[in-house]
Amino acid sequence: MRSLMPWLAKGVLSAAYWLFVLYLATGLFAGDRLGPDGRIGPSVPPLPPWLFAVAAIALYALLSWLWDRIVLGRR
Repeated sequence: MRSLMPWLAKGVLSAAYWLFVLYLATGLFAGDRLGPDGRIGPSVPPLPPWLFAVAAIALYALLSWLWDRIVLGRR
């Protein structure tokens, strides 16, 4: 069981990361925006969805690599 603990911890942290990314993306890309006149207008994301996806995946890959290197001692 002890050998599974790093993988269980990584799974929990991964789920937390992806839930946070989903929460952030939902607000960025699907949220309504109030215009200057008080009317609800279409959402205008501050960055393109493809760029957000690339950044989220790259950050996850970096964190996963760091986890393996620090916790498991891999190079």
